[in-house]
Amino acid sequence: MLGSKLPRPVPPDVPQAAARPATADAQPAQPAAPVTPETTPIIPPDQPAETTAPPQPAPVEPTEQQPEREPESHESAAEPTEAPVQSEIPVTSDDSETPVSPAPTVPDWTDRFDGLDGRLADADARLDAFDARFEALDKRLDGLRESLDGLSGSFSKRSQYDEAKEKVIDRQHAELNKLRDGLTLDLREPVLQDIASALAKINTMKGELPEDDTEARNMLEDIDYMLGAILDDYDVARVDSEPGSRYNAARQRFLPKDVEPTDDPAKARTIARSKAPGYVYEAGERPRVLLKEQVVMYRVVKPASPAETPDGPADAPAAPETPDAPSSIG
Repeated sequence: MLGSKLPRPVPPDVPQAAARPATADAQPAQPAAPVTPETTPIIPPDQPAETTAPPQPAPVEPTEQQPEREPESHESAAEPTEAPVQSEIPVTSDDSETPVSPAPTVPDWTDRFDGLDGRLADADARLDAFDARFEALDKRLDGLRESLDGLSGSFSKRSQYDEAKEKVIDRQHAELNKLRDGLTLDLREPVLQDIASALAKINTMKGELPEDDTEARNMLEDIDYMLGAILDDYDVARVDSEPGSRYNAARQRFLPKDVEPTDDPAKARTIARSKAPGYVYEAGERPRVLLKEQVVMYRVVKPASPAETPDGPADAPAAPETPDAPSSIG
């Protein structure tokens, strides 16, 4: 430091400069008076000269602002002066108040670049590891997709199989129900037909009884009611056609003697009246006729023409005679 630098010893014939005060406010000291030769002792050449060092000033702590030390004349002549050390603290001079900026320092980026290269290499390695993991995941996803496609195909086949199976089961169930109903009807039909035939005969007998035989009529009506109740329990309906309704050969029948003549063409193939009721079993899918209804039919008869003789009507004029036509056979 400038404050702690000690003055160098000078030869006796060179005047020594006085020490500069340490404070900034103190004025530079005047050079000391030269030493006369009379006061310098004579030293023989064989013995080394003992020089007495001049009194050294006590070291002074440097202040924040110190003016630069001017090189002395004997120092500039004797040896080169050292370059002044630049302080990072701005120094102001008496002549100018502009602060002196410190010299810019250039950082060393080499170590930083080396560290960045290492980090980039580490990041590349991690990215490669991630790429490998992603490829493995893609392969696993492809395997899962194939498995899902296989499961979807199996599920579709299973669903189609189940649908076909349900259709077969429904058809078999319907056939079983039909067979059951048919078997039941086959077992019941003879008995029901006998009851229906008995009722038809009872109705015929009631029509043949004399009007004053009320006791027999009441007895037949009671039997008719009981047998009709039995048929109702087995879903057998009684059929009585209305006069004027169309004739249905599947449900009605008539005898050749059971006809009524009429001259109205609109009444052709219509029913005049019901002679004996019919019975139809309606429990199955289709109604099944146990006994056809006996009816009386209308028959259209043309009105009688005027009386004719072998020679024609008596009042009719005689037909004119015509000559024989010539024969074509020659």
